[in-house]
Amino acid sequence: MSLWFAKLKSRSKLEPFYLPHANKLEVQLFVKRDDLIDPFISGNKLRKLEGNFKAAKNAGAQQLPTLGGANPEGILGCTEIYTEAVAQNNNLHFDAVFIAQATTTTSLGLLASISATTQLFVVPVLKGFDAISEMQALAKKAKQNPTTAHLEFPFSQVRVLDTHHHGGYAKTTPELMDFIQTFNDSQQFPIEPTYTGKALLALQTEAPQLRGKKVLFVHTGGMQTFGKH
Repeated sequence: MSLWFAKLKSRSKLEPFYLPHANKLEVQLFVKRDDLIDPFISGNKLRKLEGNFKAAKNAGAQQLPTLGGANPEGILGCTEIYTEAVAQNNNLHFDAVFIAQATTTTSLGLLASISATTQLFVVPVLKGFDAISEMQALAKKAKQNPTTAHLEFPFSQVRVLDTHHHGGYAKTTPELMDFIQTFNDSQQFPIEPTYTGKALLALQTEAPQLRGKKVLFVHTGGMQTFGKH
């Protein structure tokens, strides 16, 4: 099973990409392509599954229970996203990381693995979501779990961009849909309106604050059938 996970994760590439507005500000953009892992078990879903699988195996379990969307074991699996990206970037760290946020599991995995000089930008896709409180609650559970007690969560490095939900979960605006259509027409990588589109538009909006920075955008996978890719 470990070889199966390794094979799928090896498909996740690090690629440079372009946003005209950000490029004018000399922002260096890279995307971690977890959407390439698998068309059905894509991105952070596989990361969470692997974390839970390892924990169950270490505990001697014969089968996995129904997996929740947020748990410490899932955080552990998601820590590899950033470490893989750094390894693929000649072991050089990024100044900032952008991630769409729902359950906080993936963002906590990133927070536990970024360098002390890296800032994590989380983009909640739910309206009225208290990102920091939700992250802190799950981080507390992780510190109480023997599997993840060693992880550290430097919340001072988190910046929450909570005005980019476009009405709430799975809600859209004309601005968002126009942005997604334009970006997908560039044929760099596919984005959709529930997660990645909102996070990438937030990145473009924040570009003036990122002048001269090296930025990692985490593509968490998701709805591969959206639009014409």
